[in-house]
Amino acid sequence: MAVAILRVLEQRDVSVSDEIDGFLTTRTDLKALTDYLDLALTVTDARELFAARPESSQGLGP
Repeated sequence: MAVAILRVLEQRDVSVSDEIDGFLTTRTDLKALTDYLDLALTVTDARELFAARPESSQGLGP
C-alpha cells in the first residue's frame, strides 16, 4: 500500500522526503495507509499527509 501512496505522490509531482518515504514504507496499519492513500490524491505537499493524521496513527509521523 505504501508503494501506491508514493506512486500517486510521484505522479502528481509531489516531492517526498526520505523521512516520509521511510515512515510510509514501515507502516503496517492498513486503515492508516488507506487514509494516507486517500489524502495523497489531493495534497500538494507530502507533509500535508500528517496535518490531519488518520486516527489509527495519531502520535506517529515524521
